[in-house]
Amino acid sequence: MSDAEPLTEASVYEIGGERPRLVRTRAEGTVAFYGLVLQSRPDDGALASALLDRAVDSLWEYDRGYGVTPEDSCLVLDGLLAAGVPARRLRASAARLVDLFYDPGAGAFRSLSEHRHGRPSLARGRAAYWEGPGLDATAQAGWALQRIAADAYPRQIAACRAAVAARQRENGSWLSRWYPSPYVATYYCARLLSGPAGAYEHELKRAADWIGAEQRADGSWEGGVISTAAAVLSLALLGRDPRRRERGLHWLLRRDEGGGRWRGEPVLYFWFDFPDGRRLFHHSQDRGRITTAWAGLALATRG
Repeated sequence: MSDAEPLTEASVYEIGGERPRLVRTRAEGTVAFYGLVLQSRPDDGALASALLDRAVDSLWEYDRGYGVTPEDSCLVLDGLLAAGVPARRLRASAARLVDLFYDPGAGAFRSLSEHRHGRPSLARGRAAYWEGPGLDATAQAGWALQRIAADAYPRQIAACRAAVAARQRENGSWLSRWYPSPYVATYYCARLLSGPAGAYEHELKRAADWIGAEQRADGSWEGGVISTAAAVLSLALLGRDPRRRERGLHWLLRRDEGGGRWRGEPVLYFWFDFPDGRRLFHHSQDRGRITTAWAGLALATRG
């Protein structure tokens, strides 16, 4: 993947003054989101091998040189597991996630490692809101531990599930630090809570009820492919509302632009703060393959 095609186009705005000012645009997203692409195309052995080769000390970055994070690493781990890479091959990744990003005091994962200073392989972050335990990191990494090394990390997995449950909003949803769609965050959180023992049935019912109530008359969620796909995946995971799922799938099929391709949507946003008071906002738009991967994952629930 040394010359991997960038999957996203980032627009960077300076926030301040009378209105945002576009500073630059750039192509990026050459690593982590390929894990989502692989998850939707698990027979792509060449992509699986390329992602394994792209690891930085058993973890992964959003783009080359950005530094590894648990969220980016878990996108790749999802893809590798879907592609049939044995869990034992990925145990080193699980161990690195825990060693670098797990906060035992909070019972949750951090997006930024407390060991990052002086270690260029770890993402650094440039805004206060990046600090501390993160919902996305906890939901995604907790699931990765459950899939890869549940025997080695039962306490961490249980703590992650409790931390995610505690962050559920009053309406039954979860909100992401990074992903624009609340349905993506809700899917990742529900996926973790739907693990063994059925201890979180109340939270899962609230999530399913919220998703069902938010479906639009046209069958979509938010009028977006990614939101609709994530909502369908959540309902399928929970075994809920088959008619709503089918309406969502029909809406997705109507948005196919031909040949199983969907128009790209926003997939990531974040900002940097600078000592002089400037703030740079990064808005990353998918070029099509990430949105297509989400649609493909949802359509695969039809069996």
